[in-house]
Amino acid sequence: MGVLMTAPTLDTNGTTLWVALMEDSGDQVLVVDHAGRIQAGNVLAAQSLGLEPDKLAGAIYAQNLPAHVQAERLGYIREAFNTSGPIVVDGMLRGIMHRTTYRVVRELAGTPEAVLIVERPAIWPSPTPPGTSIHRAGNDDAGEIGKLTRREREVLRLIGQGLATADIAKILHRSVKTIEWHRVSLGNKLGVTNRVELARIAIRAGLTTLADQPRSELEAIEHPGDREAELKSKPPRPADR
Repeated sequence: MGVLMTAPTLDTNGTTLWVALMEDSGDQVLVVDHAGRIQAGNVLAAQSLGLEPDKLAGAIYAQNLPAHVQAERLGYIREAFNTSGPIVVDGMLRGIMHRTTYRVVRELAGTPEAVLIVERPAIWPSPTPPGTSIHRAGNDDAGEIGKLTRREREVLRLIGQGLATADIAKILHRSVKTIEWHRVSLGNKLGVTNRVELARIAIRAGLTTLADQPRSELEAIEHPGDREAELKSKPPRPADR
C-alpha cells in the first residue's frame, strides 16, 4: 500500500483525491520538478526505484533508472512542461511493460509547477482522454528478460498464453524434451520455479496478453514428425537459440 510521502498544497477535496491516488489506486506515483528531482511519491514508487521511502524525496528520478533509459525518460518530463496535455508512454521498465503518464500540475507538493508521473503495468486497463497519443518508448529496460535468448523469449511467450509443453513443441517444431529444457533454463534465469510464475512474467512483460486464446494457434500449424531422435544427450542442449 502506498502512503503519502509529502503533503501537497491542496484544499480538502483535493487532498482527498491526492490521498486516493497515492494510497488506493495501486499505481506508482511521483511528483518531480523541472530537473526531475522527486518532490513527492508513494511507497510503490519508492520500491520500484529501489529506494527506501524516506529517501525518495529529493532523489533524481532518472538517475534511479538504468543508464540507457535515463535520457529518454527525462526528456518526457521536459516535454510535459511544454505541452498542455498528458504524455502517455508504453515501455518496459524493470522487465515489466508499463504505461506511464506524464502530466503537468500546478501548486502541488509545494512547487509552483511540477510533473505528476503515474506508472502502472500495461496489462491493467488504462483509458486515455480522446485525442491523446500513446508513445512507444525507444529504449526498454528489459531487466532479467534481457538475458533470455530469442528462443527462450518465444517459449516464455507461449507459456504465457497457457499452452502446454507438448503444444509449444508442435508450434515451434521442436521436441517436448527440448521445450522442457528451455522451461528449466527460463526458471533458472528468472528465479522462478513453476509455469504459473513464468506465465505471470510473460504477461507483465507484454510478451502476451490476458486476452490471448491459448490454443488458437494450434489450428493453423502443421504437425511435423517426431524429432526425439535428434536429441543425443541428457539433459538436451537445443541448438535453436
